[in-house]
Amino acid sequence: MTRQEARNEYSAIEKRVSLVAGQLEETKAQLEATEKAYKATHLELSEAVERISELSTANSTLQASKRKVDTELQTIHVRITTLVNLVTLTFDL
Repeated sequence: MTRQEARNEYSAIEKRVSLVAGQLEETKAQLEATEKAYKATHLELSEAVERISELSTANSTLQASKRKVDTELQTIHVRITTLVNLVTLTFDL
């Protein structure tokens, strides 16, 4: 191998090294962006899970309140029916 051939090969190797180094830096930047996006998505997921838990608790509370109101309405209905029957009996006398 002549001196010129060695220089040419060395120059070609430097170009490849430079290209690979550029690709490495680009890959590192992509990895960093991917990790950042992953962390943001994970945070959003955690917030969504927390919100679902809060809404589930609120829903359970509302269902319990609805059952209580339904029971009270049934009681009121029975009382009204009883009063109507008493009034009807009173006027029938």
